[in-house]
Amino acid sequence: MNSVNLIGRLTANPELKYFESGKVIARFSLAVNRTKDESDFFEVEAWEKTAEVIGQYCTKGSQVGVSGSLLQEKWKDKTTGGNRSKVVVRCQRVELLGSKQQEQASNGATTPSQSYTPAPSQTNPPPVAQVGADPAVDYNDIPF
Repeated sequence: MNSVNLIGRLTANPELKYFESGKVIARFSLAVNRTKDESDFFEVEAWEKTAEVIGQYCTKGSQVGVSGSLLQEKWKDKTTGGNRSKVVVRCQRVELLGSKQQEQASNGATTPSQSYTPAPSQTNPPPVAQVGADPAVDYNDIPF
């Protein structure tokens, strides 16, 4: 399982890069509070529509929730020839939680968040069982 969920603030405006193929990538650094006095910093990348949403709505200081996976990038250092690597969060879903300016303007009042998740590849969701739908089950016989 390779899954990561983070909530933090952008340390700078996201960098967007457009490719000739029409794809777009957004890269940004996310500061996540570990304790009151300590933070961790994660490099995050998002692709296509998620990247466009981040580029349009997020700036330095924006608070976001990021869901995705970890990706280890590997390359050879051009100056030393040594092997290098780093871990990046590949963002698959972003939730816009607000910005410092919004917090200060609302004096700490919470505002509803907005989220963007790319459309799933399947068009039909899996069937959902309904409680009490099976008349053959006598729920009084269940011991809890």
